[in-house]
Amino acid sequence: MQLDALVDESNLEFTSFLKNPISENMPFQFYYYLGLRKITVGGKKVKIPYELLKLEPSGNGGCIIEFGTTFIFMEKEIFDRVAEKFEAQVRLKREKGIEERGGLRPCYDVAKECEKLTLP
Repeated sequence: MQLDALVDESNLEFTSFLKNPISENMPFQFYYYLGLRKITVGGKKVKIPYELLKLEPSGNGGCIIEFGTTFIFMEKEIFDRVAEKFEAQVRLKREKGIEERGGLRPCYDVAKECEKLTLP
């Protein structure tokens, strides 16, 4: 990626994308990957073993960065820990019915809070 010339790059920190090390014929060769060291939610570290986050020579692990979608896929063990940390910081009513129908979670009723909504 290249930043617009109007962006101040003096305080920019970045991580290079990784190429999936598995066969060129695999469908995952077209995704961008990041090797992760930790995940934080609202500035609080989520306890996840490093082995689940790093991109292995087999092509497993790491994090796929997909710019064409509005949601992210994570290994269940990682997702459960991230969701737990997120839910602990959000003081809104969960919409369990919406979650059951849509298959995504966590979902919240933000209608009454939209003017002052703050998320981690």
